Amino acid sequence: MLNSLDAVDFYGDNEQVEHRHILYCEPLTTRSERHDWMIQPHRHRDLHQIFFVVKGGGQVQLDEQQLSVSAPVLLSIPEGHMHGFQWEPGSEGFVLSIVSAAISEISPGAYQAAFQEGAILQDIPAQTCEDLQLICKQLKREAEGHGQFEEQMTIALLRQMVVHIARCTSQHEDVPGQYSKAERKFLQFKALIAQFGTTHHQVGWYAGKIGVSAAHLNQLCQQHASVNALSMIHRHLLVEAKRHLMFADFSITSIAYRIGFKDPAHFTKFFTKKAGLSPLKFRQETRDKASPETA
Repeated sequence: MLNSLDAVDFYGDNEQVEHRHILYCEPLTTRSERHDWMIQPHRHRDLHQIFFVVKGGGQVQLDEQQLSVSAPVLLSIPEGHMHGFQWEPGSEGFVLSIVSAAISEISPGAYQAAFQEGAILQDIPAQTCEDLQLICKQLKREAEGHGQFEEQMTIALLRQMVVHIARCTSQHEDVPGQYSKAERKFLQFKALIAQFGTTHHQVGWYAGKIGVSAAHLNQLCQQHASVNALSMIHRHLLVEAKRHLMFADFSITSIAYRIGFKDPAHFTKFFTKKAGLSPLKFRQETRDKASPETA
């Protein structure tokens, strides 16, 4: 169990990295083999990761979700999301770590949700697998070299990858050519929640940041998420609370303070109402269910 949910740059590295490139690419074996194929749950700051497994598979934990995967499979994991793995020995693939600030440049318009929301793609068509492997090999070569126009080539290759990801999602046929102004505002709101969701700002604060009224922001949320803006903020708080309860040994009082609650009793009431059980009961149940391989 972790003593902290502080984000890391790269698993197993204690030092913070100054990101001088938009992409870091390495074989799946680089860290997995070093750690006996067990990657404990963790999360990253400022990095969106893509795991493309071409051989083997294993057990995957993504926040509360646990599942078994077999090659070929692609996992797209946004920054801040807890993830851990128990890979089968001998598994092979690629790990792409993309600096989050570059996402809007890599995937402007219609396919940005393929990165923002994350994805688990299984049953990938054979031709798509071949295309993705070729893209990953080219990205690895660009990441290792210092060729002319390296960043431009990397962006071009990543744009190809995000189109493949979008094509493989069930919603890809309904994706428009470009996001509308309203959709862009909604995505901006979601990004702000991810950044400031534990600071307990009011809906009006978020609305001001994206240049709309609180009423208009509520309309956008109802249109795109079928809930109001406050419910979306509360969803984020609940997810953060669950992450701390599942993956860290902090007391419930400490967790309440860490995610911005001034009164631990208020946190317990909030969590119980939203999750349907108390923080203590949730922690007990999730840890009882967790297998030794992924806990």
